[in-house]
Amino acid sequence: MLRKHFRDHAWAMRVPRQLQERAMAVRDATEELTGRLGRTPRRSELAGYLHAEPATVAQAMRAARVQRLPSLDQAVAGAPDPGFDRVDDRLAVRQLLGRLPARERRALALRYGDGDGDGLTYAAVAAELGISASGAALLLGRSLDALRR
Repeated sequence: MLRKHFRDHAWAMRVPRQLQERAMAVRDATEELTGRLGRTPRRSELAGYLHAEPATVAQAMRAARVQRLPSLDQAVAGAPDPGFDRVDDRLAVRQLLGRLPARERRALALRYGDGDGDGLTYAAVAAELGISASGAALLLGRSLDALRR
């Protein structure tokens, strides 16, 4: 009776009773097989031990992850997302680009792309805009200077 009480009330999220029981069976089978095999059992081994389909075992394993959720106040281990620090910079650049004339924005987009190295050469930018390569270089230089200011 006590076991059923904890099964029904100790989960962080509402999970159907049948799935809770499968999750507990997978947990117990994992402990048993780990002892026998000397390693963590594969999903197929758990399925064979439990006479269940591997998909059923996978579903029970996913359900077991929500039994106890970490606290939102708990510090997260590991490094923060490297893109997080660039959010403010990207927003500022987007705002500044909006102040430039359309032709300069287009030239910058052609030359630098999305910042992932897919931009065009000065000659290709010039051909796209119908100007000389030196004209493209001057236009891009003026545009970058305006952004820096």
